[in-house]
Amino acid sequence: MPDYGDSTVAEHVFALLLAVARNVVEAVERTRCGNFSQAGLRGFELRDKTLGVVGTGRIGRRAIEIAKGFGMAVVAFDLHPDGEAARRLGFRYADLDEVLATADVVTLHVPATPQTAGLLSDRAFGQMKTVAVLINTARGNIVDVPALVRALAESKLRAAGLDVLPQEPLIREEAQIFRADAPAQDHDLRALVANHVLLRFPNVIVTPHNAYNTDSAVRRIIHTTLENIDAFARGGPRNVVTRG
Repeated sequence: MPDYGDSTVAEHVFALLLAVARNVVEAVERTRCGNFSQAGLRGFELRDKTLGVVGTGRIGRRAIEIAKGFGMAVVAFDLHPDGEAARRLGFRYADLDEVLATADVVTLHVPATPQTAGLLSDRAFGQMKTVAVLINTARGNIVDVPALVRALAESKLRAAGLDVLPQEPLIREEAQIFRADAPAQDHDLRALVANHVLLRFPNVIVTPHNAYNTDSAVRRIIHTTLENIDAFARGGPRNVVTRG
């Protein structure tokens, strides 16, 4: 499924970001209870802020396009910089340290690999602005969750918007931990506890791995799946996954 959700996921990045920036969840909860007080709801504008994009593949580039519409500056990191995209979309590449130190908002768009596991660590959070926001719609293990909890608890980070967490299946059904056939080494209980702590931070918004979930994206998934099956049956497989 090479390109079913580029816009879908990138738009969810900004759904999370705007919800954080304007305290939308708290505001809605208050008004539903008949409380129309604005106390503590002052937000911040996106215009003239800097978006740091980690990974400039299809989703990362679409997020950059949206950011430009909000009047944001963009600085990006990628192991394989795309100079043509930088010129066309009007952003610049920098090393990861500079991206983290410069950005008001950091959004992650890299795959889960041994190299990206725990990419956002204590060291990374220490480099970021204390007013920065982290958005993760990529993969949960890219962020060291205990380190994120420490950064939030110590006011080293303004807020976070997360659509992915490590140990997601266990959060959904924690009884799986105690199954007789569950390998103990598959469970990072420290990360699981940290996930629960995150869910209780007022400046953290977590959605249930829902960034891809739109009518258009699901239609593309179904259409591409049928095309893949038909191509395989005809002896000409398409969208074949290979190891790099």
